[in-house]
Amino acid sequence: MKFDGVEVNAGIGHQVIKDENISIEKYSGTINNYSLSWQKHREKYNWRFFLNYRSTEELKSYKITARLREMNFGWDYSYPIKKFTLFSKDAIWSLGPSPFLYFHYRRQNIADSYFANSLAGFISIGINSVIKYELFPKVIIRSSFRSAIFSIIGRSINPNLYSEGKVPIKLVTPFSVQSSYFETQLMYNLYKRINIGLLYEFNMVRITPWEYFISANDNIYISILINL
Repeated sequence: MKFDGVEVNAGIGHQVIKDENISIEKYSGTINNYSLSWQKHREKYNWRFFLNYRSTEELKSYKITARLREMNFGWDYSYPIKKFTLFSKDAIWSLGPSPFLYFHYRRQNIADSYFANSLAGFISIGINSVIKYELFPKVIIRSSFRSAIFSIIGRSINPNLYSEGKVPIKLVTPFSVQSSYFETQLMYNLYKRINIGLLYEFNMVRITPWEYFISANDNIYISILINL
């Protein structure tokens, strides 16, 4: 069963955010998720371009609501490292680099024009790991993990920090920014080039320079993959 082609995913999830530039309280709520990817899998290498988009109008912290927009865009490139069997079924483990971009925008429904908006984003070089497991001839399980190593980040910060010589853009290590992504997907070959599936996804972004920021969500998608 091939994973070559265009994949479209749509689903819902739960989002939790804590941004101390705005408040020490957390915001949470249901989000809508959409993703699009173009992927090729070969004997000696694999690659995948991906775009993820998440949005909601109803993040809440007590009686305050907020609008959220988040986006991930990147490229996973991996090399098969090891072929093995699990419960008498074939599996392949691949590993490689992942450059990607993250963008976060949130607007709180409050009167203060400065503290109503929050921006954060980064460009990262990371690693990705993928395990593909053939459960049945027409059913494949794929699990992947991605993590940032080095990042250039930027975000809106408290104006008082400018007087302390701090700037809203930095080159940082994994200890200052943690960006982790995990997914597990069950894909079934429905008919010739058409595949359908279910996907679970977890994302977490944590930024510690300036005020503390964390955004985490877990999501369930319905997937359609068209082999090209």
